[in-house]
Amino acid sequence: MEAVITGDIINSSSVENRDALLKRLKQEFSQFERNSSNSFSLYRGDAFQGICNALEAFNIYLKIKSLLIFEKSDVRIAIGIGPIEYMKKNLAESDGTAFRLSGRTLDSLKPANKKFMIKTVSDETNKELELSCSMLDVILSNWTVKSTEVIYYILEGKTQSEIAELLNISQSAVHQRLQTANWPVIELFMKRYEEIVNQF
Repeated sequence: MEAVITGDIINSSSVENRDALLKRLKQEFSQFERNSSNSFSLYRGDAFQGICNALEAFNIYLKIKSLLIFEKSDVRIAIGIGPIEYMKKNLAESDGTAFRLSGRTLDSLKPANKKFMIKTVSDETNKELELSCSMLDVILSNWTVKSTEVIYYILEGKTQSEIAELLNISQSAVHQRLQTANWPVIELFMKRYEEIVNQF
């Protein structure tokens, strides 16, 4: 099952070093595209869209979110999970259910004062996801720059010991930053998300 991730940088015009931020985001997209089935691109200067395996989509969202907060910015993202009926080399020319779910959901986030939502082809699943994503939105709104630095490396597969060495801090400090970010709760959702995707 495929997922389409659509997002925009919040208040991008007021970002202190916008060019550096966009360059860093493009570098991250290149990392996502190490998986040849993934494709990401920026458009309109502060918006982006990408296709990936649905199982990867939530982790990709967390990486983008942590990167943007670390760079003292923020992001609004919608994930659409469903078929892609019309796939072209140029992402902008592609279309399908996942595209429409993602795009329409992103459009609905700003008026609702939300920053994250996942939509699937199942209304029943969407009811569960609406509640879970709303709760995650609240949790992630309290992430600090220090916490996101640690979370980014966790998502890269590094251990707490390796992160402590990289950041020149103690392992207990790494652990504390993860606790402050409510990482155990996020891990629970990651497991549930995988179960949901595997249903399709």
